Amino acid sequence: FSAGDVVSVKGSGDGDGNYRVVYIPPNETYFVLDGGSAVTLTSGTVTVSRSVTDMDYVVASGNRLWGCRYGVNENGEPVNEIYASALGDAKNWHKFQGVSTDSYTASLGVDGVFTGVCEYQGNPMFFKEDAVIRVYGDRPSNFSVTTVNVRGIEKGSARSVINVSNNLIYKSHSGFVAYNSGSPVNIDDALGKYVYKNAVAGLLGSKYYVSAENENGENELLVFDTISRTWHSEDDLRVKCFSRCGSELYMLCDDNRLLSVRGSGDAAEGKLSWSFETGAMGASMHKDKALLTVSARFEIPDDCTLAIDIEYNESGEWKRAAEHKGRGAVADIRIKPRRCDTFRLRFSGEGEFALYDLAVIETECVLARGIR
Repeated sequence: FSAGDVVSVKGSGDGDGNYRVVYIPPNETYFVLDGGSAVTLTSGTVTVSRSVTDMDYVVASGNRLWGCRYGVNENGEPVNEIYASALGDAKNWHKFQGVSTDSYTASLGVDGVFTGVCEYQGNPMFFKEDAVIRVYGDRPSNFSVTTVNVRGIEKGSARSVINVSNNLIYKSHSGFVAYNSGSPVNIDDALGKYVYKNAVAGLLGSKYYVSAENENGENELLVFDTISRTWHSEDDLRVKCFSRCGSELYMLCDDNRLLSVRGSGDAAEGKLSWSFETGAMGASMHKDKALLTVSARFEIPDDCTLAIDIEYNESGEWKRAAEHKGRGAVADIRIKPRRCDTFRLRFSGEGEFALYDLAVIETECVLARGIR
């Protein structure tokens, strides 16, 4: 112990309680506690300890550690609380001396297990699946707890929350959302019908990297570009945690490999295989119009390749519609789909590729009727 610590005394009968250590001599043969009265022991053992409350999640904010707990305490009593350590002192969580550096504890009214925690705009923020709890203030006397019943972090995705340009991005029970003190807004429409869970995320530049498990139990590494608002599926890498250092984002994988992603200012990776698919097109066309052609305008460097496949009426069968080898210049490809209700395009290739324009051109249908 150190002078100033608050310790718990048990086994002294009426003298049991929390006390502040006021003095410890150099030889450490005894220590002096502040408060209470002298107690004479006739038998038994007195235990003096400094404990930390069991907590589900912990975050640093305002030169304190903040934590939360939902369940039962060591006495079997139900708890639904948030805690703060003493100011600048992570060892003391039961220091209540009526000063600004005290520890802090608050009970909550909103039910449910905690699912995550983070610091946001200088305040600690706690999450449940259907609630966001935020603490305001800078000392125990003016701490205030505000609860908003909105979509919080999904259970199992505590490490998905990342602050991106003053917006929190995390995995909720209804998908990936962005939150900035209002109502969470879904940002994953491009992922379509795919459902994910157990998400772990990291940030490099403007890109939100997230490793998650899909509904088939398979792992996927997804990347959300917050500038272009596009999603990319990279591979089946399962990441246990991310950590950024300088211009590199490190990933600790399930098999304990340590990999890194370099920022845009570092050396390129070389040619990569890639692909992306459009959504279903054609369903909104007027019944008196017929599809004429689809025009794609793009640029592809030398020694890079492009292939375009087409799928009709959500059949799951893809047919090759066009191929192109890069010549280092802007090029156009025109595709004439057959008559159908809907169609989708899949672009795939190797190396760099930039799509500048994708246009669907329609034409009027001329209906011929017999004349009697």
